[in-house]
Amino acid sequence: MLQSILNRLFKVTAISKISVFETSKTIAGKCMMVATIFGSGSVVYAQKPKPPKPILPVVVERGKIVYNADTVTGDRVPDFSYCGYKASEEDIPTVPVKVVVPLVKGDATATIQNALDKIAAMSPEANGFRGVVLLSKGNYEVAGQLKITASGIVLRGFGAQGQTIITGKGVDRDGLVRFLEKMIRK
Repeated sequence: MLQSILNRLFKVTAISKISVFETSKTIAGKCMMVATIFGSGSVVYAQKPKPPKPILPVVVERGKIVYNADTVTGDRVPDFSYCGYKASEEDIPTVPVKVVVPLVKGDATATIQNALDKIAAMSPEANGFRGVVLLSKGNYEVAGQLKITASGIVLRGFGAQGQTIITGKGVDRDGLVRFLEKMIRK
């Protein structure tokens, strides 16, 4: 009987056949009739499924930041907390300035490259750094590519408010600065 009622209730073209298995169970002292419905080709729900509860994308648990995936799409917030010098676990060291590059009108590629090459020729200090090439305030136009050929070289501009700008004026698609020495991690 239950089979015929269900066949009339679920007249859906995607379901070609409905199979019903009836069993009786005793739950909390009451006898209940339980029907398991199997439909081929589709899923049949008695009511709409509940949407998953939203989870905050970023939470702090036991003093650590935890990044949760979205419950619907699986997207997650990228974790950039380990970016930076030595995974952001140590402060950026103070490296002495060895060469100051004055502002040049026009193409400054050769001037900056000469300063980088001069520092690359120096021996590294005990902390592994050779020195800083400091660019003065202003807008440096670079038509080629700057190449840093040794480790321990810092290329830095003057000031923290964008007072030094390097503008790429070349027509190729190479990077503005290229690191050529193979870095060896200890």
